[in-house]
Amino acid sequence: MVSLSAVRRRAPKTRLLCYSDFAVLHYGITHGPLWSAEHLTRDHIEAAKDMVRTKKFFKDARLSDGEGATLADYKRSGFDRGHMSPAGNRWNQEGMTQSFSLANTVPQNRQNNQCLWARIETSVRKIAVSYDDTFVVTGPIFNGPQLQTIGPTQLFKVWCTCRRASWRLQSSWITCPRIATTSARFTNSRQHRVSAFRAFRRNSKISDRED
Repeated sequence: MVSLSAVRRRAPKTRLLCYSDFAVLHYGITHGPLWSAEHLTRDHIEAAKDMVRTKKFFKDARLSDGEGATLADYKRSGFDRGHMSPAGNRWNQEGMTQSFSLANTVPQNRQNNQCLWARIETSVRKIAVSYDDTFVVTGPIFNGPQLQTIGPTQLFKVWCTCRRASWRLQSSWITCPRIATTSARFTNSRQHRVSAFRAFRRNSKISDRED
């Protein structure tokens, strides 16, 4: 297992930010998360239905000047501040407030964020209520020889589900471009292929391709 200190030596300006119910590995070069991880249960999803979004984005004070995104970075940019661990998954007020940290967001095309990506998040929530535990990791993908200061080329979401009676793990992942699109690439494990793929198609009605 690679230690966090080893990761920092190989990738300087990375910082692990722990919040009440999710965690972010932040990268100072891109001014955003490399991934955001969360653990969901049926009770979490049910409680999240009653939460009210705070919609107050903020810069995480734990990040040094020049490492984190600021509100000014998004002003008149044309991009949404897209959550990695969604506000819609937060089941208490503390987590809801913290989810609006800019360290938990990346620039997203507005149409993509509010349509395709929102449906992906909803589909993962619907899958999560069918299992005892669901572990989700979401983050940006940067294609090309140079990293953009702010702005990935694609996004990914990986989830692993299990039932405690058997502790059988099942995993799936999906990627989609950051630009406006109506398609996504979906891949999952053999055990989970039928149930998750059908649930995803039924819940999101997205044109996708199974590997």
